[in-house]
Amino acid sequence: MIPKSPTNQKELVRLLKQGEGPTLEFKRSTGELKEGMRTLCAFLNGSGGMVLFGVRPEGTIEGQAVSDQTLRDVAQAADRFEPPAHVSIHRIKLKANREVLALSTDAARDVRPFTYEGRAYERVGSTTRRMPQAKYERLLLDRAHGTRRWENEPAEGVELRDIDRDELFRIVEGAKSAGRLIGPVGTRVADVLDRLKLRREGRIL
Repeated sequence: MIPKSPTNQKELVRLLKQGEGPTLEFKRSTGELKEGMRTLCAFLNGSGGMVLFGVRPEGTIEGQAVSDQTLRDVAQAADRFEPPAHVSIHRIKLKANREVLALSTDAARDVRPFTYEGRAYERVGSTTRRMPQAKYERLLLDRAHGTRRWENEPAEGVELRDIDRDELFRIVEGAKSAGRLIGPVGTRVADVLDRLKLRREGRIL
């Protein structure tokens, strides 16, 4: 589960008790911004997650000074994701002008794989590593044939009675003759649509 961004020090302490894992990582400061962004890239390619800047690896709150330049550096670094990704930034104020920066992102399965500065990363447990080329290529293929293509969207307002039964079965016979459809498809319009994957959960696509 993606951690919820803490809004105060009490919530931050509660979050830190989880320790680093598949969706959470600690960095001592934005001096490790590049490494943190690589981890956010891994989170984008997985289930989403959060990087906390100003926290030691063992979970001790250290905080850091956050200036306008710090925020500009973060924003510029976030522009190096491809495709462009949304990164949420939250500031948790501590004492003595120190803060913890929480950078989080949601999973974006429809548009992954993401790269940071031209390289793809993945999260394995509490470790960020370069994504293997074979996995990267598979995710690219999945994106190209994603489930959000227009022909896979529900056809609003279209019912079974709107389908021309004769035309549907002419198409089925043509597909069988061309060797593109093998096996029985049923005799009812609903059965044929299901067999051709033209319905999902009873809705015509």
